[in-house]
Amino acid sequence: MDERIRFITHEGKQILLVDFTNCPAREVEQVARHVPNYVTVQPRGSVLVLADFTGAPIDREAIRAMKEKRGFR
Repeated sequence: MDERIRFITHEGKQILLVDFTNCPAREVEQVARHVPNYVTVQPRGSVLVLADFTGAPIDREAIRAMKEKRGFR
């Protein structure tokens, strides 16, 4: 998962990049379930998240996984 979720710096700001590019639907769900592990250890309200869904099919399970995890609200 670490290759799909990582912090980047842009104009001096830390941004959590979640790269769903060309992920199969099942992997989208798995990656989404790991995002809170990165977000919840940071101070509340301090994380900017950028997600790239280019070429990634989204199914109901992936959407459900993102909705139930606090990293994607």
